[in-house]
Amino acid sequence: MQYLRLVSSMLVFLIILSAIFMVNAYPANITIHTFRKSVVVYAPAVTRSGEGAVLRVNLTIVYPGSGMVYFSARPLVEPDTQATARIAAYVASTVTGQNFYSYDYYVVMTSNSLVVGGPSAGGLMTIGFISLFLNKTLNPNVTMTGMINPDGSIGPVGGLLGKLHAVAKSGFKVFLIPVGQRIVYVEKRIVKRVLWGYYETIKYVPVDLVKEGEKLNVTVIEVGNIFDAMKYFLGVNVKPIKSSKIIMNNTVLNIIDKFAWENYVRSMNLFNESKKLFNQLDLFTRIQLYDQIKNVEKMNYQLKQLIDENLSIASFIYSNKVLKENIYINWLYKSILGKLNLENTISMINETIKDLHDKLSTTGPGLNPLLIESHGLYFQALTNYIELLSKNNASFTTGDIEKLADVAVKLYFSDQLLNISSMFSKKYINITDSFMTLYSLSDSVVSYAYSLANDIGGGNQYIVEALNYFQDAINAYTTNYTVASIGLLIDSIVYADIGIETLFIQNNTVYSNITMYLMREHLIYYNLTTIKDYMNYTFMASNQYMYINDYVDSMYTLLKGIMYASIFMSNNTSLNIVENTVFLPSSTPVNNPNNRTETPTSRSTSNSTRINEINTNIQDTVYYVLGLITGFALGLITYYIYSVTKRKKGESLNI
Repeated sequence: MQYLRLVSSMLVFLIILSAIFMVNAYPANITIHTFRKSVVVYAPAVTRSGEGAVLRVNLTIVYPGSGMVYFSARPLVEPDTQATARIAAYVASTVTGQNFYSYDYYVVMTSNSLVVGGPSAGGLMTIGFISLFLNKTLNPNVTMTGMINPDGSIGPVGGLLGKLHAVAKSGFKVFLIPVGQRIVYVEKRIVKRVLWGYYETIKYVPVDLVKEGEKLNVTVIEVGNIFDAMKYFLGVNVKPIKSSKIIMNNTVLNIIDKFAWENYVRSMNLFNESKKLFNQLDLFTRIQLYDQIKNVEKMNYQLKQLIDENLSIASFIYSNKVLKENIYINWLYKSILGKLNLENTISMINETIKDLHDKLSTTGPGLNPLLIESHGLYFQALTNYIELLSKNNASFTTGDIEKLADVAVKLYFSDQLLNISSMFSKKYINITDSFMTLYSLSDSVVSYAYSLANDIGGGNQYIVEALNYFQDAINAYTTNYTVASIGLLIDSIVYADIGIETLFIQNNTVYSNITMYLMREHLIYYNLTTIKDYMNYTFMASNQYMYINDYVDSMYTLLKGIMYASIFMSNNTSLNIVENTVFLPSSTPVNNPNNRTETPTSRSTSNSTRINEINTNIQDTVYYVLGLITGFALGLITYYIYSVTKRKKGESLNI
């Protein structure tokens, strides 16, 4: 009996101990959220029948998290809508100075109609997340449409006229749309009667959304970026730094001028030699190549103009494009005349690759954008060069010679950027996290740009470049060259953004307006990042491009600056917010998409700022006590079963 009592006691003790450990292990395997915030926004959309609609979007952030974005929709929507939710969460956390990976994000979309998926709710979702991070209430009379780009700019969307009518029907008083989309073209069918019957023609007529909105008692306003939208939704104005603070170091400018001039001199030497080679070609070949050599001559002249006007950064960047064209025609003419010595050319490139590899391997700890770009150019040059080496020299085509010239210039440019980067400060970033974030953003934006181009019926060179850079980034990552992949992903995002814009832009005035919005956005990001010297570099370059009316390159440099700023964020800065009372139409009762009357106040109070606090220490104590109680209960049950069994056998219990 003593033996049985000992065994029973040990069994009870083990049950209690295991129960305590099992229950207390439970909280360690789940995330206990210390707070949770939610807000509801109403997003304009287009149904499959082409009519406007408004869908309900519930946005939630929880802390702590791991950067996961959970998406649900009823009915189901296309994948690009889901991808947009991730971009929205990323931009909102970035501009408010929060760590994207410290939170989890939930997006729930519901609609009574079969809406067409797409990224048009991205801007509104971003505003919703920003309101949660800043703990501010949204103006219930305002809504918007527009895709959110990873840089924070608002991109163009379709179906604006139908969305405007849906917004008016739902009772909203202010409708924000992407800059440059005030005028839309709608299909108009014209039926005419003739002697033999009727015939129908289709023409596209312009509609001014601002004037159309006035008829519907809706104020339509164009916005270029998320900061402009915040003014109307949150009643705050994000103040940028003054552009007068953007000053480049003279030492840096001097070395940039030096490289630009060296590239110009090298280009002119090659061009003078190319002219002599051109005259040695037969008449038929000269006729074919005449426009080519004249175009290169024009590029040389334009480069000299940039240098003479002291446009340092613009001339430096352009000089590499000019140098590539001069090398190409020089090698092409030599190849036609049988004077190109490929062995010597390849030997020269081999030496350049070895020298540059040694330099890049000894840059020391830390990174900056120019150093990342240098790595990216080196990787592109190396991969293209390896591909060319797989060919027999005798089978080199004209296209191969152009690729070889591109390899040479990428190596030169990489080396020059490496030299300039040594004069910029270097910072530490989490390379793996940066890659995963940028990969997700790039995949979303590039895929959308490609599908949009196919839907419209034609792409452009920028979308092609975006696809190429995205593929190069994947190749770099798979070969463990993650640093290079970061710069290549940023290029793919920037080219995709520009490609999408150019599908909708009608004239230079719109380009100019978008660039001005990006400049203000760039100055806001200047406050948030640790790479002030690089932001000075890109802002000055953009101004120089604007000076010569090169809006695309101006947009390109600004977007790159903003994207690099987002991954080199400062941990101790925040938006420079100024409370701003914006004149908006007076609050009146509005109807939600389900046709239930509600006031603006009631619409805005759906858990928008309520925080559910959970004290994790109290929870740990509760779990511990529950573990003890559970273990003790299991012990009593075991002992009870044991005692009943003994009684049935007629044995007495001697306790």
